[in-house]
Amino acid sequence: MAGRREREREREREQEMLQDDRSEAPSLVQMMKSLIPVLPCATVSTALLGWILFYLTCRYKVLDEQTFILGSFHSRLQVYKVLSYMFIHKSMSALVCNVAMLWYFGGAMERDIGTVKFAYLTLLLAILAGIIYLMIGSIIFGLDNLKGIQGFTVVVFSFVGLSVSLSPMKSVVFITTIKVIYLPFILLALSLFIPESSILGNICGIGAGVLYAYGRPFVPYLDMTETTAVSMERYFPFNNLKNLPGITFYSALWEVRNVEVTDRWFARWA
Repeated sequence: MAGRREREREREREQEMLQDDRSEAPSLVQMMKSLIPVLPCATVSTALLGWILFYLTCRYKVLDEQTFILGSFHSRLQVYKVLSYMFIHKSMSALVCNVAMLWYFGGAMERDIGTVKFAYLTLLLAILAGIIYLMIGSIIFGLDNLKGIQGFTVVVFSFVGLSVSLSPMKSVVFITTIKVIYLPFILLALSLFIPESSILGNICGIGAGVLYAYGRPFVPYLDMTETTAVSMERYFPFNNLKNLPGITFYSALWEVRNVEVTDRWFARWA
């Protein structure tokens, strides 16, 4: 009898422990909140600027889109084209496709490296890809016959080239689980169906990412350190972006980003 009572007590203790460990099922509101996508700060700002310039150039004709597209230079003052081209889109379909690619790949990279460094790399890789395109395009077609490029896809391919150089055997989920090293070829094939997309521009974007990845040891001042990124968070515009509601600002410190992402995930079910 004593042994039987002890076994029953042990069963009751196990049931109590299971009840304590078992969390309550999330409510419908909590489940709906978990489906709301996280809005990365720099990615949203870049896409928003692209939307604004699209309406100013294509819809309302306030600005001339040819002034910003990277192609032939009519004067030395148009050197800004090596950066401005990434924000220009000629059609709504091209803009939607470019924003979707930027959201998928740019948002993931911003979460991994932080908002400040992501903004820096976006500008740097856009300029580097534009310079490579001018050099190669002028050799193949001539500077006067160079076809203009525009859109976020060139920068997205730069991110892909950078990822391939740093971790080629890493697996990513894109349509299906594939190795990162195969991702550029798949995206190049898909870019054939993106309106106004340039194959040569996308290849130059991949080259910019690879060149940056392997050139950092030789040109170290082009790489933003974590200390520099943390100090820049205290200045405009990053100090104001932290307080904007509805978007996520990722810290330059890896430890802070890891804790914030973990806490945010659990907070959805709290």
